[in-house]
Amino acid sequence: FRESPSHPPGTGHSSKAAARRPWNFAGKRGNGERYRAVYAGIRKGALTLTPHVYKEYTRRLRMETQKLNRILLEYLAETVKTVRAMSSAGEGKEILGGIPGRPEDLELRVDRVGEEIIQKLLRKNGVQAEIFSESENGSVKVGKGEAELSVSIDPFDNTILFFTGFRHAWYTAITFYDKDRKPICAGIADILDEKAWIFDGKTTFLLDMVTRAQRAISPHPHKVAKGPISLATYLMSSQY
Repeated sequence: FRESPSHPPGTGHSSKAAARRPWNFAGKRGNGERYRAVYAGIRKGALTLTPHVYKEYTRRLRMETQKLNRILLEYLAETVKTVRAMSSAGEGKEILGGIPGRPEDLELRVDRVGEEIIQKLLRKNGVQAEIFSESENGSVKVGKGEAELSVSIDPFDNTILFFTGFRHAWYTAITFYDKDRKPICAGIADILDEKAWIFDGKTTFLLDMVTRAQRAISPHPHKVAKGPISLATYLMSSQY
């Protein structure tokens, strides 16, 4: 690559010598730091790429996306398994506090399960991230350096139903965002039915978490509703 503030990424030219020179993204800086520096330069439009560096750059992006998708699936599987086990054992209903801005809601022990699992998985895979959750923890940073991405998580949706013993509509949801706040991948798991809706960065599909079978899903082709319409909504407020 070379510095090129006046050209968008991919439009620059390089010498034949530079084109022949292999690029080591780890280099002396180690652990992908050089790769992250290059990625930051590309995003800002300050760097242009030679063909061989662009090929390596896109390969590394695919690897990072694949790693995050693997973490996402591991998170959903482990959270579903843990919450189901807690429910069967009559555990997870200990009250830890309230939810900021929602005085009618409670934070239970089951709400912390997902937070603990995603922190463990990110550390295990060496991912530096900032996790945003609805608990009183607010945001939590994983890793010593600057966060490479953000993770938005609802560890357990419908806490009050779990607290009252009503086995219905228990979900966990997670999304990974890059530094520009663009979604990388996301997933929502139905804890009771053991099914998950996954966006892997390119496609969206329904995953059976027991059989591992997948079925592609897409928006309904009908864009206009015809005929008389009745709409009923339930906002899940605890007072109801």
